[in-house]
Amino acid sequence: MIEKECKEVLFKQKNYEDQRDHEKNSFPWLLYFSGFTANLLLIAPGFLMVWMSSAMPKLLSNDTNINPLGEPISVPQTSILASIPAIAGTLGLLPWANLIDILGRKKTLMVLAIIMFCNSIVVSFASHISFFYCQGFITGFTGSGVLICVSIFNNEIAAVTNRGTIGCLMGLSAPSGILLGYLIGPAVSIRGYFLFSTIPPALHLIFSVFIPESPVFLAMKDRKLECMRALERLRAIKNAKTIENEYDKMETVAKDASKQRKGNFLDIFRNRSPRKAFFMCFGIAAIQQFSGVYVILLFMGTIFANAGKISGGSFGIVTGIVQLFMVLISAIVVDKLGRRPLLLTSTMSCAIALFLLGFYFHLQQMESAVVDSLTWLPISCVLLYIIGYGFGLGPIPPTLSSELFPNDLRAIGCATVYIADHLTICATMLTFPLASAFLGVQYCMWFFSMSCFLGFIMIFFVLPETKGKSFDEIQEILAH
Repeated sequence: MIEKECKEVLFKQKNYEDQRDHEKNSFPWLLYFSGFTANLLLIAPGFLMVWMSSAMPKLLSNDTNINPLGEPISVPQTSILASIPAIAGTLGLLPWANLIDILGRKKTLMVLAIIMFCNSIVVSFASHISFFYCQGFITGFTGSGVLICVSIFNNEIAAVTNRGTIGCLMGLSAPSGILLGYLIGPAVSIRGYFLFSTIPPALHLIFSVFIPESPVFLAMKDRKLECMRALERLRAIKNAKTIENEYDKMETVAKDASKQRKGNFLDIFRNRSPRKAFFMCFGIAAIQQFSGVYVILLFMGTIFANAGKISGGSFGIVTGIVQLFMVLISAIVVDKLGRRPLLLTSTMSCAIALFLLGFYFHLQQMESAVVDSLTWLPISCVLLYIIGYGFGLGPIPPTLSSELFPNDLRAIGCATVYIADHLTICATMLTFPLASAFLGVQYCMWFFSMSCFLGFIMIFFVLPETKGKSFDEIQEILAH
């Protein structure tokens, strides 16, 4: 009898251990579902970013059946309509950075989704230009909030082993929206376009019912049971000791942060760790924009008109697909290879592509006889550039911004970097037309190439590797 009971106990213990091991190794589907749900909100700003590309011919038309304004849009109206989102985006960064620490990450995302949904519904039935101005302002204002909140949420729900993969979803979402805009825009009316843009925020609101709040935020608010439950669901494990250990680390960081007063802009520069984080993140953001990504996309039509092989619009779809593919590869390998190798490969690829593209424009300006035999060169250069950019410079900088700052300064730090990033974009877009007119396009391309090369040097000598490191370990590295 005793022997039988012992066997039963051993059998039950073995089953329990097998079940526990199975639970430990379960795939964290809720983690990826939560990341997907958050990143749905980035698809809408990407989609709305390019709405004027397909809408302009309709807005310039006298046909009231396709032009909701009833008359052709004027040049000043077009200029205002194009610039409002960038201005509003800069204004929205700091307010949203403060709100997410008050409401929480999940609730802030839901508020953003509701505003975005209502905004698109209203403008879908608009017939006056003022409604489109308001739409642009709200899109830019909420877009900056989405950028900050999704970046922080992604990094705070992820484990150390998959934080890079989850973070790179950001680099996949906005290009997906842009590609959808290029594909759908020519086929639907302006009203249909804006109605279609309600789908991502609507899906986000539905899916948000099933996802937890950020465990880091819950730990900061001393909501232990909710935090441990969120960790248990996100990690797909039932091992109480493992969950307790992770919570203890979060609680320690949260307590250290709570002992300090609420972080503000000046706090970034008072201590070595956040100060280094800011300059690293700003440096990467500056490299990203001085690589000429917006100029290349804007100039694409002219490049391929000169090449005479493919239209800029058609190649826009091709580059969108290529960028999505490269970002997907980056998301898969970033936690295996690390951030530094991807960024180093990316900056060098972009530097080479831009140098050769500048060389092509130089030959074209010199009216060289070999230009006619090099029509393949600009296409190849832009493809190499898009591949390199999509592999590293596109998806990784937002991940680094939310990794390098400490908990109490993460929101304000990311917002400050994004403001600087927006200012860099404005500087690039304002100076390029003048520089290309007075100096030549080739010198602009060579400037972008040199920026990428300098970025390669900075990343190689300055940027630490964050792969497989906790937020605490990253702060220790930056403190020395």
